Amino acid sequence: MASMFLYNPYSPPELSLNKQVKPYTRAQGEELYPSLSPDLKTLVYVKKTKQLNALIIENVRTHSQQQLSIPLARFSRPRWSPDSAQLAFVMHTPQACGIYLVRLTHLHTQALWQKLSTCGSESKPGLAFSSDGKKLYFNDRTSEEAGYQVFQIDLTQGQKSIVNQPITNGRGNYAFDLSPDGNSLVMLNSEFGPKTRIYTLDLASSKLTQTAQLDYLMRSAIWHHDSQSLIHPAPHPAYELWQSTVQGDKLATVVSNTARVKHPARIGNGTDFTFVSYLLDRDIYLQRSSDNQTQPLANSSVMDYLPTIADTSSHYAFVSKRSTHAQVYLGDITQPLADPVPLTSSKASHRFYQLAFSPDGNRLLSLGDNQLLVTTITTLKTIQLPVTDIAIRGVSWHSDNQLLFSTTRNNRWQLVRFDLTTLEYETIFPEFMGGIYSKHDGAYYLLHRKTGQVFKHTESTSVTSALPLYCTTHLPNRRLTLQRGQNGLHCIKDDQSHVHLPMTVTDSVALPQQIDNTDYQFSAHGVIYTRLQRTTADIMRTLDAQ
Repeated sequence: MASMFLYNPYSPPELSLNKQVKPYTRAQGEELYPSLSPDLKTLVYVKKTKQLNALIIENVRTHSQQQLSIPLARFSRPRWSPDSAQLAFVMHTPQACGIYLVRLTHLHTQALWQKLSTCGSESKPGLAFSSDGKKLYFNDRTSEEAGYQVFQIDLTQGQKSIVNQPITNGRGNYAFDLSPDGNSLVMLNSEFGPKTRIYTLDLASSKLTQTAQLDYLMRSAIWHHDSQSLIHPAPHPAYELWQSTVQGDKLATVVSNTARVKHPARIGNGTDFTFVSYLLDRDIYLQRSSDNQTQPLANSSVMDYLPTIADTSSHYAFVSKRSTHAQVYLGDITQPLADPVPLTSSKASHRFYQLAFSPDGNRLLSLGDNQLLVTTITTLKTIQLPVTDIAIRGVSWHSDNQLLFSTTRNNRWQLVRFDLTTLEYETIFPEFMGGIYSKHDGAYYLLHRKTGQVFKHTESTSVTSALPLYCTTHLPNRRLTLQRGQNGLHCIKDDQSHVHLPMTVTDSVALPQQIDNTDYQFSAHGVIYTRLQRTTADIMRTLDAQ
């Protein structure tokens, strides 16, 4: 782990070494965002199943529960007030995002909820109460183009203000926490690459200090009980909780876990923490175009995802965590379930968002954290393209030697074309947030940034025309969901449903029944897709070794 020592006002913290772990929940489905009340009597968390997203308030002694669920609403980030009498939480609906405060006794009376602030529809705000309960801190991004900013709300006056913080390009200040002594905020800041800067803000003086610059993306961080060091998941894929200095240097392994860890939170006993232990199991399938029959391609009992397939060969590729770290693998559909060939190193810790074969099938493009990797299939050699310090989403091939992807200019997504020979890129459709080039008809299909309507631009005539197809303007997991297959256009709408626009009278599509909403690709061979087999997320707590 690389770090840059910039400032150290803290005395050496007490180490939290290899704590024991005890489960709080072991139910089916996912239990997320745990928060134990300061009086240690009540646990609140989000319960997520295929049919439900609810707030659960559970008595830790009797395990009696009350549940809050609203149709189409998604809850997240519940936090207790210091007196254990009120809850703050985030609620997303299809129309809006809001941050709310409610007394526990009024939880089921929505008219008595206090709306503290709106939030961005694609934002995932974190929340933190001041130690006296008079302020609530949160972070928010108004759009995918804007970075996260940290705000405070004076709960007695109802006034919202922004705190002193670093610049908010890219991801911005995507995670933060308030120290237990109430004196400092820690903020994690990142722009476009897989790097993290750690800042601390002294609240009394509003002095902002950069304490670290790390060569990996720290997913989240909270203050330790000592208000001097940090608790955070280890680097991706995060099977441990670490204690580190504010300079980002590891002090101790707090928890070693058999599953991945996220959502750490302090327990108000001065020593312990809760966190979520989670596991995802996805497998890769192909629904053949020849007979619409389904065949399994990759099954590792862990997470196989981001499948893509070449039109001109029998090669397919995907990402898997079968070797702990996420790696890109190459397989052959004529040899289903055979051991795939790794294309990336297990020593490097990447997070991947999209894979795509070149039109001739000779090269594979992999999109990481604003990193572009290109693998030559015949030699299995992978190189990283020198494209840095820009946002990259919605990657596809324009030709065998040119790429298309979306990037931000003046806080707006635009479509650019990148040449693999000259390593230069140019904006080609500034008024659209993204698009693809179709070899089927020599046309661009472009996504309007505000409405999500798809437009067709015919290269031979330079004519642009609107089509009766609307897609989500969100780029889920940095991918453009728009695809042009042999049987027409496909994309995801805002309600997460699949939509299809036939291009000829004979075009029809038969989607697999158990398809993951965005993790699929249409090809000449059929539909390659992921199927979620199992997902678990349980709330755990630490205990000192006896």
